[in-house]
Amino acid sequence: MGYNKSTNEQGVGMSERSKSPKVSVISISYNQEGFIAQTLESFLMQVTDFEVEIIIADDCSTDNTAKIIDSYAKKHPSRIKPVLRPKNVGVQANLIDALARARGEYVALCEGDDFWTDPNKLQTQVDFLDANKDYSMCFHPVEVFFEDDPERKKISPSLKGSSTIHIDELLSGNMIPTNSVLYRRAEDYPSLDHAVMPLDWYLHLYHAKAGKIKFINKVMAKNRRHKQGVWWEAEKDQALTWVRYRNGWAHLFEVSLQMYGANKSSRERIQENIHTLLGVLLRRATPDDFKQFAAMITKELPGVAAVYAAWSIDELLRLKNKVEELADHSNKQGEIITHQGEAIQNESQKMSKIDAELKAIKSTRIWRYRTLVREKMGYNK
Repeated sequence: MGYNKSTNEQGVGMSERSKSPKVSVISISYNQEGFIAQTLESFLMQVTDFEVEIIIADDCSTDNTAKIIDSYAKKHPSRIKPVLRPKNVGVQANLIDALARARGEYVALCEGDDFWTDPNKLQTQVDFLDANKDYSMCFHPVEVFFEDDPERKKISPSLKGSSTIHIDELLSGNMIPTNSVLYRRAEDYPSLDHAVMPLDWYLHLYHAKAGKIKFINKVMAKNRRHKQGVWWEAEKDQALTWVRYRNGWAHLFEVSLQMYGANKSSRERIQENIHTLLGVLLRRATPDDFKQFAAMITKELPGVAAVYAAWSIDELLRLKNKVEELADHSNKQGEIITHQGEAIQNESQKMSKIDAELKAIKSTRIWRYRTLVREKMGYNK
């Protein structure tokens, strides 16, 4: 179910809204007072020939984020629709509820620490979807920059040309930046799985069910990386996010199987992701955490559990083969050591024999005469 729209929240009710917008911009925030103004300004600068509503849902920030949002909403009451939570509900519930409030034909996403750079971004994407009804979404590359290192930048994704993205490409990995996407609005957002993490990848896959995916090769936004960001740690160690959000990843792959598992190629991509998750957890999670994770998927996620069962058998076979390889290697090493020991013993016996023969030679009269001659000639000095 979606988040309960209580009367304690500051927002605009359906009865207070008149003309339906063409696009609903959905943004969520939490403790982003240093970034939120730039985000909102990038929405307001959009030049369009259609109506745009901006739904910004703040998840009970403890800094001045909500106050900044409220001040913008008062300046632009017809465009900005604030949802200021009286209590923290979490990323998933906050975003899904914001989506459920959307009225536009299309939905654009941008979180409170990112922003758009092209004033024609929305118009460009809407024009494409208007002209291509068989597409359910489109996206574009963004410039990724780092707060702690202004010189460090990259373009993501680094795809060549404008193209149609096959669903298997998206199932293999999330190449769609959140603040670049524009969807055809769905009707059943409240039914989305609130346990999924990361939610943006889920939303991309969810909307892709309704049509094709278009990549427009034009940078029109910036993605900010900073230490307060949820995925900051992934910049240095991707495995940390697999371990920390393991249950959310598992839920993502479960719903992915439900949506696309009937297709063999797509199912294989999802299974590969599950294998990656399990492999990381096997290496990096504590035994107790892995045990609890296995119990959770067995109880709640039948699709992932089935993959886990097959993976476990394969893992045991790999372990068995590894043990056998190690045992074989150990036996071979033992044989080598035995041969080396015998060789050393033979050489030792030869040395003892040579030493005995040398002692015998030195005890002869000829050796003593040789020594005397060398001394007289000065060879032994």
